[in-house]
Amino acid sequence: MFFPVLVHSNLFSRYHHPRFWRFAFKELVVKLSQNDQKVVILVDEYDKPILNHIGKESVKEIQGMLKNFYSVIKTTEPYQRFALITGVSKFSRVSIFSDLNNLTDLTMTAPEATLLGYTQEELEENFGGYIEAVAEAQGLSKEECLEKLKLWYNGYRFEERATTVYNPVSVMKCFQNKKFSNFWFETGTPTFLIELFKNKIVDLEKTTAFESDFSTYEPDELSTLPLLFQTGYLTIKGAEMMGEETCYTLGFPNSEVKCSFSRYLAQGFSNLQGVELTGASIRIIKALNENRLDEMLETMKVFFTNIPYDITIAQEKYYQTIFYTVFNVLGSMIDAEARTNTGRIDAVAKTDKYIYIFEFKLNGTAEEALQQIEDKEYALPYANDPRKLFKVGIEFSRESRNIDRWLVQGN
Repeated sequence: MFFPVLVHSNLFSRYHHPRFWRFAFKELVVKLSQNDQKVVILVDEYDKPILNHIGKESVKEIQGMLKNFYSVIKTTEPYQRFALITGVSKFSRVSIFSDLNNLTDLTMTAPEATLLGYTQEELEENFGGYIEAVAEAQGLSKEECLEKLKLWYNGYRFEERATTVYNPVSVMKCFQNKKFSNFWFETGTPTFLIELFKNKIVDLEKTTAFESDFSTYEPDELSTLPLLFQTGYLTIKGAEMMGEETCYTLGFPNSEVKCSFSRYLAQGFSNLQGVELTGASIRIIKALNENRLDEMLETMKVFFTNIPYDITIAQEKYYQTIFYTVFNVLGSMIDAEARTNTGRIDAVAKTDKYIYIFEFKLNGTAEEALQQIEDKEYALPYANDPRKLFKVGIEFSRESRNIDRWLVQGN
């Protein structure tokens, strides 16, 4: 027999001095383990108090409180059978767990890589009836349903050689509702994560990080990529050895996560919420479908109006990422930085009738953007496509931090 001890991070912010909680925690473990019984300690959301205070002076004090509290897990080790600590971030041992040299990090280990999700084999072996029910409700064959499930909810890889797994919560909700939907968006995204991304924007289509990047960050020096990986927005797409260290290629695991995070970012940049964001998105889609580029780009301006003025923007990448993020909200009609044999296109948008090639310039003009499209022959891969093709050069203004001018050429 063993006794479980459940600890939730909210206890640190309510009542009593933190020393009381340290003493109470230790006394609880010791007393429960009497008569040769062992205690199981489960700590949920260990990092929540820190994440709630990111960017505030109080984070250091909370960091010290947590370090003091969690030291009990080390000092009471003889009374324990097992301890498990979970959270959405991985702060270094120095900041919180310096006294817990007995911890084993399971975040990116092979044996546990498929522990918290469904593999393809598990999905098909255990949920055949549910899959058939969804297929029938959606008018799909079983094979088509499986492909759509994979597109929406599979793709998480927590170790470079591991098989990918499905999000079990989203899969269950899909079975319950008998339809494919964005269930991830219902869970919400921490505000601190959106604010961090707005200040440290990265290219979400193709990101790389070394193994050491996932274990050395601190509350006052948060790195965007590790947090996006830890919170499930990015996952391992590939890995290779570079020197003595593993370099990971990261990307969105599936359509559900890609659309969810893009919507969160679009809201964060534009201050548009709910119906307003949907309305702007619909206007952009209709404008693209009907080749009304002036209207589309005027609508796009609203998404650049909330760029923080204390950020010094020196790269086109910042504007390109916002542009790309908005298109992700609209669906899968855009490819960011599409590669050609002569360079990388900033963005390509495709509809049933049209293809739009976008090139951005922050330190240049709309004319120069169009010239780059011509010089690097960005339109060549679409030469045999029957759709009408338009080349769009967009010039951003440093002063207004928004789209300033654009020029369009079409066939």
